[in-house]
Amino acid sequence: MDISSFPVIISGPSVSGKSYLASQYKGDTLHSSELKREDMYDYLSNIFRDNVILKYSSVYEVIEGEVNNITHTSITLKNNEIESLYTIGSLFKDALIRENINIGDKIRFNISTGKLNKVLEIDYDGEMQKSKNIDSEVSLLTIDNINSNLNPLSLEKISYSVKKISNKNVKSALNNTSTLKLNYLKIEDIHLLSLDELNMLSDLMYEKYIPNLIFTLNTDKLTSEQEKSTLFNKCTTVTLKREDTIKKIVEENNYEENVIQYLKEHPLLLKEVIHCVNYISFDKKRSFDKLIKEFE
Repeated sequence: MDISSFPVIISGPSVSGKSYLASQYKGDTLHSSELKREDMYDYLSNIFRDNVILKYSSVYEVIEGEVNNITHTSITLKNNEIESLYTIGSLFKDALIRENINIGDKIRFNISTGKLNKVLEIDYDGEMQKSKNIDSEVSLLTIDNINSNLNPLSLEKISYSVKKISNKNVKSALNNTSTLKLNYLKIEDIHLLSLDELNMLSDLMYEKYIPNLIFTLNTDKLTSEQEKSTLFNKCTTVTLKREDTIKKIVEENNYEENVIQYLKEHPLLLKEVIHCVNYISFDKKRSFDKLIKEFE
């Protein structure tokens, strides 16, 4: 089953494959129990903006070449027949170690951002230092932190490649050619949230940019009070049936007959069955019939 509209609520009874379906979409996963905190709105707002990514191109001043020699105090780069010797300090040496750069590797040092990285290709034009158009990514949360004049080096969840990005570069990217990438963000078991907490989630939907949200909901545990939340009016709902999910999983995975029979007799142990089948796929000596008894 493919999901094409977001935000979406994957609902169904216990063991109906909600998490299994959500897992097909790669991204961060939060459990509703993690959201029960006094600063829930701000906490979630930051996570939302950390999962909305600005992809942009900017012109940077860079040095790039093929590593010809490395010493404790210098690095020699070559580009075609041209060689240049650069004196390096402790921070640059740390970056060489961190990026696992060796002789023969092609590297690019971004003078504007201080970022050093290994690259697959360089321009063999005989010039070490040049202006170059480089594609970059930065989350909206990072832009928020930079523009609020906080010290980006002290902030968590900011990737090394954008720690030194300037306000000017970010604003230029926002005003020129750029695109937004919306990550998948999964929030499991929202039936554990109170009506107020569900409505807080709903309020966050008014933000201009939000990630592709996937919620899972156990319909067996949803109360009539929780059903009043405005969240449900803002989401597409995908309803799963336990028997349909089991049939689909069996068909997709070509299970042995004894596994299929066990699932028919113990549908509530779907997660345990999947775990056991995955386990014996690595350890051929283990028997499914014996392994599943540990969960009964």
